[in-house]
Amino acid sequence: MKILFYDTKKYDRDSFEKILPEYSDLEVEFLEADLSPRTAALAKGYDAICAFVSSDVSEKVVECLAANVSMKSSACSRLKMRGGE
Repeated sequence: MKILFYDTKKYDRDSFEKILPEYSDLEVEFLEADLSPRTAALAKGYDAICAFVSSDVSEKVVECLAANVSMKSSACSRLKMRGGE
């Protein structure tokens, strides 16, 4: 599984890289850029993304991610449902 991490700080990267050898089926790339409508397209070809609590997960960003990321999380489904209420 290929995962793209947005808005990665050094301490985040260090923590994840420390345990990555335990998960040989994961391929992770870290970006310093935060998630936004402009950077969401960078997820093309990835199976999943990691967005941190301060990231932009607006409807526009989620739509762009849905077009580019092959796996969808349950969090995206809940966001879509809430947006439609």
